[in-house]
Amino acid sequence: MTYFTRKFTLFVLLILDSSLACSDDMAAIRASLIRIEAGLTAQEINSTPMPGIYRVQLSPTRTIYMSADGEFFFSGDMYHNSNSQGLQNLTQFDQQRIRRGLLATVSDNSGWMFAPTGKTKAVITVFTDVDCYYCQKLHQEIKQINDLGIAVHYLAFPRAGIGSDAYAQIASAWCADDRNEAITTAKIKAQNGGLSESPYFECDHPVTEHYELGKMMGITGTPAIVTQAGLMIPGYLPAAALAKRLNLL
Repeated sequence: MTYFTRKFTLFVLLILDSSLACSDDMAAIRASLIRIEAGLTAQEINSTPMPGIYRVQLSPTRTIYMSADGEFFFSGDMYHNSNSQGLQNLTQFDQQRIRRGLLATVSDNSGWMFAPTGKTKAVITVFTDVDCYYCQKLHQEIKQINDLGIAVHYLAFPRAGIGSDAYAQIASAWCADDRNEAITTAKIKAQNGGLSESPYFECDHPVTEHYELGKMMGITGTPAIVTQAGLMIPGYLPAAALAKRLNLL
């Protein structure tokens, strides 16, 4: 069991409450999962507002909905269309809750923090790579983003994978004396024609853990922006558009 898998399992145990399925329903649902695929298990089983239907969390990014007897199931988003609150995407709410829990396992010191000089109005977590064009473009606007009151907490997500040149460069940026300057320099050099040729500084770094966390959250590309509410914003947004998305403008 990996570090973040253990963290996620602990997170699930902490949030289980009265919304859990009754024991008979849970047994029927778990038996149904085994019929679907040998060894298939649920990390979480919760009731939903739809009578007789349970939300079955197979992984942080994989959800199905199943009848109490386990005979029927479907995948996709579940919506609640109520008179009082209107149309709500319940699946999205659950995904945001899971992302918040996963990000809570990461300390502010585990990453690169670019904070405003004045009041911080919002914090975003950005999974980033050094040789990603739109990551570089977003980083070019880091001052404008900070000036709008948005703190940027970078986590590493080298798209080429563990052991790649990009992995080595972002790990090197972590091990430098000035981490923020180092990741800025690495992105500039990559944008100007290639990865940095500076020596690889060896130290204990969290790049592998960041990458593992990103995969658990279903991230496949960068930049991937996650808000404090757990909302995923895939891709680049200009500073002003980002501020509007965060309801700051």
